[in-house]
Amino acid sequence: VVMDAEKKTDKIDYSKDFFGKPVSLTVSGQLNVETYACAFSDVYTFGPTFRAEKSKTTRHLAEFWMIEPEIAFATLEDDMALAEDYVKYCVQSVLTKCANDVQLLTDYHQREFAQAKKRGKVAKDALAPSKLKDSLQVLLG
Repeated sequence: VVMDAEKKTDKIDYSKDFFGKPVSLTVSGQLNVETYACAFSDVYTFGPTFRAEKSKTTRHLAEFWMIEPEIAFATLEDDMALAEDYVKYCVQSVLTKCANDVQLLTDYHQREFAQAKKRGKVAKDALAPSKLKDSLQVLLG
């Protein structure tokens, strides 16, 4: 909230605000789920997250979706194991449910690499990209 001190008014000057107009933002579910973790041990939320802060990068998002796990009485090793299990779950799900998409991306990437190599945009001794499925399998261990 930016108050206009020069004009000595309580009105908000929305031209200096991030969105430039009045808006309402939600709060992350993390505030509630932290208390649930004390009763249920391992919990998470998944939903939209909003940021209302100025940034000088094109990679800054004002809205995005994320998963927020909360683990009661966890160690760093517990956190790392949870993250690894989650990545493995996601990778396995992609391999199982999106095999055609994985193959489509592999074909596209290999075709683009071959064309770039013909144009001299890639080193002559560069190896062709591996199949995406093989790369994803490596993540599963």
